[in-house]
Parts: sequence; structure tokens; C-alpha cells
Amino acid sequence: MLDLAADSSMFMGDFGEPITLRNKQTDAERSITAVVNRETFQPIPGTNMTPSPRMTIAVPNSSVTGITSQELDNDIWSVLIPIEVGGEAIERRLGAMLQQDDGVLTIEVM
Repeated sequence: MLDLAADSSMFMGDFGEPITLRNKQTDAERSITAVVNRETFQPIPGTNMTPSPRMTIAVPNSSVTGITSQELDNDIWSVLIPIEVGGEAIERRLGAMLQQDDGVLTIEVM
């Protein structure tokens, strides 16, 4: 039988990378492993501008190894995450929760 909560740890270990969740009210940080999906964008034609890359993160639905849907509040939590793999982590806002189950939350990164 599939155990979403238990299987999410194995999935994160195989495909995830370290990121940090930051509680903006307390400055407390939580280091977790997340699967980061980065979309690449091409420059806007006729300009030197490129839109900010869109990212989503898949994190364990856990208050210990990730964040739960009950505690997720975009006004309280942000994420320290590199824009490019291996890059320097910068603080980004969390957007909408796009998907959830007992094991994993998928969250938009702004």
C-alpha cells in the first residue's frame, strides 16, 4: 500500500535539494529538502529584459521536514532558494499552494 507521508521522504532524498524556509515574524529558519522546478525564460523580444524565472517547490507536508498546509501562510513564510542550480540562495516570497496530499505540498515561489 502507498504511504504518501513515508514515501515523500524517499522521493525528496532522491530528487530534492536543500532550501531554507524562513518565518518572517520570528526570523526562525527551517532547513529542508525540496524538489525545485525552475522554468527558464527567454529575453523579451526587442529588449534586454528577461522575466523573473517561475519556480515551484514540492516539500514534505510535515512541520518537521517541510511545512504543513495548516501552517503555510504567505505573510509569515518565505524561502531562501537559488535561482539557478548551485547558485547563491536569495529570499523569495511564497505564492499559492498549487497542490497537496498527505505527503507533499507544491507551492509557487514568487
